[in-house]
Amino acid sequence: MERRRIWELNCLGMDAILCTSFDPDELLTIDEDLRRRCDIPEHPGVRVPRPMIVYGAAHKACHTDNQVSRKIEKRLDAMYGQLLDRSGRMDPFDVLMTCYQASEEASEDLAGCLWTVLTDSRKELRQQGLFWVQGIMIRSILHWMRSWRRCREEAHRKST
Repeated sequence: MERRRIWELNCLGMDAILCTSFDPDELLTIDEDLRRRCDIPEHPGVRVPRPMIVYGAAHKACHTDNQVSRKIEKRLDAMYGQLLDRSGRMDPFDVLMTCYQASEEASEDLAGCLWTVLTDSRKELRQQGLFWVQGIMIRSILHWMRSWRRCREEAHRKST
């Protein structure tokens, strides 16, 4: 069975892969059409951070089979080719253990593990991979909330 294509991924997995694999400027080098989609005129009183626009445009492009999604997929395959080859020969449990370790250590392999697991031909591995991605996202949001609360508390203490 073949690996899943980028346009077959759900939104959660796609965002996790795009955001861990590319910075916004790097995404913009992939395709001229993607760059044009990110040129949004300024609107008074509305400020959307440029990275949100870039990731949003890339996300939208990756939902269908097109020039942009194929270029992004090709770049991901080139970036993570060794991990893809190695994981294809591994037992699903060993693949997941490697990926869990990468996420705990915040290692450079995290993005490659995401791409490997979420596009794997083995359904059970992809399903476990989605649970793993959900856990990473939840931990990230909780970390952000704790940081935000600390900043608010510190600002309150300074103002009193």
